[in-house]
Amino acid sequence: MSYTIKALNVINWIIWKERIETILNPHGVHRDIDGTSKRPTMDKDEITYWDKQDYVTQTLILNNIKDDKVVHVSHAKTIKEAWENLETIHEMRRCEIPDAEFKAILIMSLPKSWGT
Repeated sequence: MSYTIKALNVINWIIWKERIETILNPHGVHRDIDGTSKRPTMDKDEITYWDKQDYVTQTLILNNIKDDKVVHVSHAKTIKEAWENLETIHEMRRCEIPDAEFKAILIMSLPKSWGT
């Protein structure tokens, strides 16, 4: 299966977040982002599987962000930590966007069929 989304940049956090979450949910790795899934501590096979899933999810995120965003995720030990870093940066910035600009971004993100 192939996915194409525009890389995370300064202004597309809301749209990017929705698209990434849509990709992650069917694969069950969204639990790793929100912290619902905890890294196992006893069973070696479960630890290996969890680490692999976390790495794959980190790779997916890393490959879908602009180069200037890599600094926010490159030192994170888990995908949860990387995601929290991105949320902190972008949720804070979202508050800085004027209402008119924010509305325009939302309207532009609607599918063409929305108005029909």
